[in-house]
Amino acid sequence: MKIAIVMARGGSKRIPEKNIKLMAGKPIITLAIENIIKTNFFDEIIVSTDDPNIAKIAMNSGASVPFIRPKNLSDDFSNTIDVMNHSVNYIQGEYENVSLISCFYATSIFFNKSDINKAFMLYEKDVNRFVVSAHKIDSRFLRGFSYNNNELNCILPKFKDFRTQDLPDIYIDAAQFYMASPKTWLTKKKLFSKKTAFIELDKNSLVDIDFPSDWLLAEKVFLKNNEKK
Repeated sequence: MKIAIVMARGGSKRIPEKNIKLMAGKPIITLAIENIIKTNFFDEIIVSTDDPNIAKIAMNSGASVPFIRPKNLSDDFSNTIDVMNHSVNYIQGEYENVSLISCFYATSIFFNKSDINKAFMLYEKDVNRFVVSAHKIDSRFLRGFSYNNNELNCILPKFKDFRTQDLPDIYIDAAQFYMASPKTWLTKKKLFSKKTAFIELDKNSLVDIDFPSDWLLAEKVFLKNNEKK
């Protein structure tokens, strides 16, 4: 059995009601759930939330909400591993033969069926690690510097004299999904380690939705992505 967990707490500060804010005419969590359904990969979609309104919308969108997330795991300091541990422990007590659990966010709207299948192929090669989504960023950041107290300091001095074409590729978390076995979720303390595998998403086909100014661009990219299908 393969289960998708969508994390969607209430109380977003930077973008009020972010997880149910309308995008392309629907709550964004609805778009995320529909995206997961389209993969035809998961046997069940569970939403982890502390908010009754989010729970209602999630259930109307095709997900289940079998528990309400505790308040101590729903504040600004709650991290993905801790929240997922809570969900996975619940699943272990209620479901049988769960082989894989993937974590999504209410803003996970920029992946597709092919991405999930590629991730699963990597997962099958080593079921004791995380498989995550990532995208490439500008390598010139390696030559970045800080400026404090009238002093300029290179953040990574070893790269300061590298030519642009000689800089190594840099990838960052695309925050679309994390795939692992129940055991890995419960025993690993970090999503990213030397053993973590990743699939690369097209950086032009996704947007990090962190601030209000990101919303319109994210909607534009989402609509463009779905025109291709």
